[in-house]
Amino acid sequence: MQSLSSVTLPSNWNSAIPTGYQAFDELLGNCGGVYGARASKLILLSAQSGTGKTRLCLTVGKAMSKVDSDVRYGHFTGEQSVMALAVMGKTMGIDFSDNMLADSENYWPAIERKIIENNLNVVVIDSFPMLSFPIDNGTKKALDTKAKVGKIADFAAKYNITVILLNHTDKKGNRGGRNELLHLVDVAYTMRMVPDGDGYEGCKVVEFHCDKNREGSPVSRAFPFNGSWDLDCPFELAKSTGNETGEANDGKVAERKAFQRECLLNNIIDCNNIVHRDDVENSTFEVSGMAKSGILSLLRNLTEEGVLTAVREASSGRGQPAISHWVLNEKENG
Repeated sequence: MQSLSSVTLPSNWNSAIPTGYQAFDELLGNCGGVYGARASKLILLSAQSGTGKTRLCLTVGKAMSKVDSDVRYGHFTGEQSVMALAVMGKTMGIDFSDNMLADSENYWPAIERKIIENNLNVVVIDSFPMLSFPIDNGTKKALDTKAKVGKIADFAAKYNITVILLNHTDKKGNRGGRNELLHLVDVAYTMRMVPDGDGYEGCKVVEFHCDKNREGSPVSRAFPFNGSWDLDCPFELAKSTGNETGEANDGKVAERKAFQRECLLNNIIDCNNIVHRDDVENSTFEVSGMAKSGILSLLRNLTEEGVLTAVREASSGRGQPAISHWVLNEKENG
């Protein structure tokens, strides 16, 4: 037995790396009054392919480096090439810098060496099932999940780094692999796409369902995702896709729609009171993470309300011509 008072804590035991997105930082836990990813901890994100795990990590990594210039982010991708990762980031509008590094290595001892050599302090393993480890010298067998996560956790604690493990779920949102993975990490979320028709028309929404959080109270929250993440304005779900940790809605869906409407009108004003359909179709006209179909739907609704006037193309004599642009009516602009 050892007295807890005799345990020597590291000097930064209560430090955390924030992303600058308060609503997202709150998911990661409270570290001495600071929300964010605590150094030396393991974070598990599980999701079905295409839910945006990799894009989320690139977004968060860049955000962390903006908040703290000492952050060095490393992304070890076992599922795609470094070139593909760079292209993905560029399509999201991420301006990469020297403190964001990527590698296709998936052999853990080699990853350890590269983390140390590059002085990384935020590391993404994309993904955990792709990691390989040496055979155990004692048993001459492959390591089990507990032993693998134990090695990662020990390394993270020794070098004071945050490790984000990406994992898969099946089409029903059930986490892949054995449950030991969940038990051994510090923070775990399952990311699930909210079904269409749940009140989020024109906006793809992903719920972060809390499976575990040693750093604070479990919180489930949802964010818009349409190729890029909108982490500034979350939804509080009326009904969780997981268990009962979904937070009360309290009119947040209505608030979100009102916020999108306000953003759309402000953007139109910034564009001299006109928005062209081609700009929406080509995604050069953006509204708070909304898909172009959602923007078009909102434009139609505002036209029906008399807020906008739809201007159609010249008639070709075959049916009703398509809308070329929308004009903000003077009374709304005033």
